[in-house]
Amino acid sequence: MSQSANISEELKELESSLSPASKPEVYAVPEGYFASLAAEILKRVKAEDAATPAAELEQLSPFLAGISKAQIYSVPEGYFAELDPSFAWLADEDPQKETAQLSSLLGGLSRKSPFSLPEGYLERPVLIPSEEKETARVVSIKPRKWRGLAIAASVAAVITLTVSIWVKQNRSNPAADVQSFAWVEKNMKKVSTDDISKFVEMTGPSSQDVAAIGSPDDIKGLLKNVSDKEIQDFLKDVPVDETDDDILFN
Repeated sequence: MSQSANISEELKELESSLSPASKPEVYAVPEGYFASLAAEILKRVKAEDAATPAAELEQLSPFLAGISKAQIYSVPEGYFAELDPSFAWLADEDPQKETAQLSSLLGGLSRKSPFSLPEGYLERPVLIPSEEKETARVVSIKPRKWRGLAIAASVAAVITLTVSIWVKQNRSNPAADVQSFAWVEKNMKKVSTDDISKFVEMTGPSSQDVAAIGSPDDIKGLLKNVSDKEIQDFLKDVPVDETDDDILFN
């Protein structure tokens, strides 16, 4: 006995789940297949040597060879001669008359095409209109507003810087109060009444464009890099209106 057989016997005695089960046959042939195999092969050989298709079919399948070849469906003799003449159409008959015979509704329909194109339409290039894009609205600022704002900012900067210089001098030297006031009074005479009037109109309650007044610290930060000489040169360039001196300081 081989070793594999001994192992199988031992597994069966131990009733182990590892014991090999009976393996079913995957492929099988009908009973008596090989007994009639030789006769089937001879039959196929004889069918190849048959002289006619009927003889070949007789060799391969006697059942198919025994089926009748007669026509299953047929009509009585003279059937088409007795048909209604309305169904007998001639080859040269007018198609419109033929349609009217079959359906009066279809015969009454117009043959004119409901859709048409102008002459030479397909010869011309088709231009697709381009869509116009809406541009954003541009809000313009009048030059007068910019000019007024510039004048107001200049006047405010001069006054703020003057007060700042005066405060510094007053802290360091109390005796310089009179001199600082005289310097401010002298330079403010150079500002015309028209410029001050424009500044008052722009900052009035009826004006729509009112400049936001910042804190003194913000103004000092903006004017930190401006020297005293530049401010004095700016005041010299401003036109002097001597007739308005009493109005400003009285």
